[in-house]
Amino acid sequence: MLHINSSLFLTQEPLYVIETKDKPALLKITCKDEVANITFYRLNQDKSQLVSNYTFRYAEQNITSEYYVIYFSENEEYFSECWKNGLLMEKTHFHVIFCAQKEETRRMSFLHGDTAEICQKFNSSRGETLQVFQRLNTAHLWWTSTKILDTSVSLEFIPDSLRSRMEVLNDGSLIRFSDISFVDSGIYSCLFWSENQCQNYKQIELDIEKQAIFLVPGESVTLPCVIKDSTLETLLWITPIGFSFVGKIEEYGRYETLNGTQTGNYSLFIHHLSLNHTGLYTCITESKMVNELNIFVCSNLEPIKMTFSLGDSADLMCAFTRTESLRVQWYREYNQSSKHLLVDTQGAFVNENMTDRLNASNPNYITISELSIQDGGSYWCRAWGMNGNFRGSCFNRRVQLTYMTPHLDTFYIVFASLMGFVLLCIISAVVFVKVVSRNRRTRDYHDNYSMTSIDLRWGPK
Repeated sequence: MLHINSSLFLTQEPLYVIETKDKPALLKITCKDEVANITFYRLNQDKSQLVSNYTFRYAEQNITSEYYVIYFSENEEYFSECWKNGLLMEKTHFHVIFCAQKEETRRMSFLHGDTAEICQKFNSSRGETLQVFQRLNTAHLWWTSTKILDTSVSLEFIPDSLRSRMEVLNDGSLIRFSDISFVDSGIYSCLFWSENQCQNYKQIELDIEKQAIFLVPGESVTLPCVIKDSTLETLLWITPIGFSFVGKIEEYGRYETLNGTQTGNYSLFIHHLSLNHTGLYTCITESKMVNELNIFVCSNLEPIKMTFSLGDSADLMCAFTRTESLRVQWYREYNQSSKHLLVDTQGAFVNENMTDRLNASNPNYITISELSIQDGGSYWCRAWGMNGNFRGSCFNRRVQLTYMTPHLDTFYIVFASLMGFVLLCIISAVVFVKVVSRNRRTRDYHDNYSMTSIDLRWGPK
């Protein structure tokens, strides 16, 4: 059995494999590229030597070679080497950890920018420590994890990129993860240690909704892809229309990828968007996925103009037909730079200021009741399909809601005219009655005066 000094290998950060003690586990040995053979070592207990246990000959024709080694419930460290033509192509350091118990994996879904709380334990024991591991996104090592926290050493997270966004709370029994994004999606393992033994561990699968960008035909867009690592790797943008390699312009110049060899910026420019550009865009290297975005190029539907009076209800229509596969959002627009979300059919969100007056039970339209002058203005909706027959479809529609003042309302005009006519008739009738009455009194006066004059002139007989 060959013994090799382990100092060269121990400079490499280990990848972790986590299992429970109640069953044997499989350690999956892989190489990124096609190789001639793989050598597998086990690190002895004092970590001074590597013991050569296995050597495999590569015999498969697929790109990635895969081998499995059975081992049992012992916390041990292993190394693998990938050889080709007498050259060491790749080496990997594995650390196997066994825990006494495992809880059921929990899946948690979040939006970009949300805050997540993970690794929560309600009954923590005194002296208990926490280790947190993050599953790799690397294609050929997807089953391994890296350590990002060990509270027995420090309450700070190991990767610098996480220290500003993750914090340890409740004496190490809760992790708060803020401003999460797509790159944070994946599986996190929380291991609780006591007396140098892993007593329990739980896995949390963080599902982060892919960032969606909404545009209209004719616009241009820049999709970010920044790689901080200085290691040069092959980079590829996968688009709905095809592949775009670094520096290569495709589809009559609409696609252009920056060559970020010096700057690390491999952003993708798309000029003069069309409806065909709707879809998923992925920036990927040989070893990891850097960014993934959903682009929706939305058609602008015919705008709708509506009028209302005080106390009315209005049905604001968005898409053509009701369908559960469409996600619909309604906004109230106060000016070009200010808009407030009123309704989001995903999560059944309704703006709290309009809960009593807004009905969004039908995603095709919303109903606003007891309208007031302040409700007038511009509303617009966006409906897009995530699955089904409407997958990739996107529509925008604007609805202009205008308050109809009384003097412009036909009813009020007719009513006012009728009331004016009736009033005129009443006034005319009153005047006529007064004139007739005055004439009658005048005539009666003259008749009485004439009779008196005759009596005075002639006197009594």
